[in-house]
Amino acid sequence: MKDNLGLHWDRDTVAFYGDPAWEARLAPQPARFTQKLSVEGQRYTFTLKADADCEPGRPPAMLLHHVKDIKIVKGQELKPLVTGKFIMVMAPGKLAKGKSYEVVFTAK
Repeated sequence: MKDNLGLHWDRDTVAFYGDPAWEARLAPQPARFTQKLSVEGQRYTFTLKADADCEPGRPPAMLLHHVKDIKIVKGQELKPLVTGKFIMVMAPGKLAKGKSYEVVFTAK
């Protein structure tokens, strides 16, 4: 029984040894789209612009600074999730090269 517990420990435990200063990163890749948040008074515009035909692997998102009383004005087809602390575009779908996609909302 003791040997079996030891084998489970060995199987389920991972330890990394090596130089802590070594930087292990994925190779840099060009961005396929850019995202920008512009604010004019209480009107917020979150813009996605495709630099190439693409489909984001995860929802584009950006942090906000504690907003409230949120009302989406434009871009409902992208299924935006806007909370007091962030905006996330849940269904951006396929983005076409050179095209811009906007979510416009008001908040205080």
